[in-house]
Amino acid sequence: MKRFLSQLVAVCVVSLLPSGAFAGVIYDQSIDLTVNAVASDFDHPNQATDDFQLQAGANTITDVHWWGAYAFTNTAPETDDFTIRFYSDAGGSPALDPLFEFSVGDVGRVDTGTDVSGFDVYAYSADVAALTLLADTTYWLSIVNDTSTDIDDNWYWSWESSGNGPIRSVDGDPWAFPVAQLGFQLTNDALAVPEPASLGLFGVGLAGLGALGWRRRKSRQSVSANL
Repeated sequence: MKRFLSQLVAVCVVSLLPSGAFAGVIYDQSIDLTVNAVASDFDHPNQATDDFQLQAGANTITDVHWWGAYAFTNTAPETDDFTIRFYSDAGGSPALDPLFEFSVGDVGRVDTGTDVSGFDVYAYSADVAALTLLADTTYWLSIVNDTSTDIDDNWYWSWESSGNGPIRSVDGDPWAFPVAQLGFQLTNDALAVPEPASLGLFGVGLAGLGALGWRRRKSRQSVSANL
């Protein structure tokens, strides 16, 4: 019994450790993935971006999540080559040069089972070095793929409606043509919270420890009575 309870408590403690699967969302621009997409591919060439602000106490980014598709033959390349860039704001548009850049390469993709105009929509996720930005300050996120190894398709970032997302062709060009509200999430692993099931399991472990303590006390009382 003692060995079982020890194992159970160990499982409970492990279950409370933060998990990337339950990272705290600090900015959420989830969209209707069936609506449209805009090219964001060095091979196109075209770069897309959209603005965001973070709140105090939730202004450190550790993960970026986004969605997109491949057109116009709907055949995903063997590998992706993504670059994630963060820009400061310059009078309502992104600055010309990125403030931070992460070359995350091939991050893998998951077919969402959703189509946009007959093209498969994929979900992507990448870890980045912890990036703390000023709270209540406008920044711009750009995610650009490089599908130059794929002669049939370019990558398109999922977007839902007209918004503040300007585009440009190549580095150094001014940003123009606001076109999109792009689909992405920014998360922070440190803000992850355990699932309710994990909390319940932890409660069972505590109850087990209490039962073990009660059995020990009863055993000592019995030994004392016999003496």
